[in-house]
Amino acid sequence: MKHGDPLLIAWQTTISRKGDDAAIFDSSGRIARSFRDIEGHSHAFEAKIDELLPGAVVAVQIGNHEHWPAVFIACLRKQLVVLPLDESIGEQQRDAALEICGASAVMSAVP
Repeated sequence: MKHGDPLLIAWQTTISRKGDDAAIFDSSGRIARSFRDIEGHSHAFEAKIDELLPGAVVAVQIGNHEHWPAVFIACLRKQLVVLPLDESIGEQQRDAALEICGASAVMSAVP
């Protein structure tokens, strides 16, 4: 974990205070994820991006998906740069953004 990162410090504080509280709701108003669930998913995703070096750019094109916070937190911990891409952009625009930003990895679907 990047020591002193204010977002990660705030995240740890949130987990310790609100861990089992609702963090994300689905479209029908049901609880989709607690803060602790997000934390668990972030650690699982961290293991998948272990080979990326700090400072690498990771493009994330998953839209308003419930995994978005976990992916973002995992990338922060690994000191990666997140490039959010809208799902509606075309392949040519996406490829140009990836090239311009020097993306090392792309996440475009969540199983």
